[in-house]
Amino acid sequence: MVFYPGEDDKGERKRYVKVMNEFITENSQQYMLRREPEVTNEAMGAWVLLVLTVAHQESYWTHYRMGEDSIFRLLRGDHYHGYGMMQVDDRWHKDFIRSQEVFDIESHLIYALDLLFSLRKKIIKKPCAAGKSLDQINRSIYSAYNGGWGSRCRWKNPGHKWAKNDKGFID
Repeated sequence: MVFYPGEDDKGERKRYVKVMNEFITENSQQYMLRREPEVTNEAMGAWVLLVLTVAHQESYWTHYRMGEDSIFRLLRGDHYHGYGMMQVDDRWHKDFIRSQEVFDIESHLIYALDLLFSLRKKIIKKPCAAGKSLDQINRSIYSAYNGGWGSRCRWKNPGHKWAKNDKGFID
């Protein structure tokens, strides 16, 4: 699952997006069905949208990048603290980052799904908004995923220093 730029960038981009969309969607659906077999169609749709959106916001669905030396490497971001497609942070997830699983895109996604699902369970019990809409729950999950549990309601504050991240997520 690597994007190969070249003469046919448009065709390659279309192929890559299709493959990644299927990969993220299928893994997200299977994960949710294992964890919550009675999930409603509406909640499943919101979950898949959450995962697709987090992966896009964090990495544009990219796990590997080719270096200037033509060697593929794990995508790194956030001042080299974020790893891979879901930008798992080495400051909070040292054991995972030290493992070889971080390099495997499916293991990496499952690890991030565990994090997202754990946040989802907590946020459903303690939402930031009275309505508890799936959109509001997803916004809170992303804010917590991106900034820690204490940031779960930051999306409600357009003046927050990381409001651009939350706006990027919802856009």
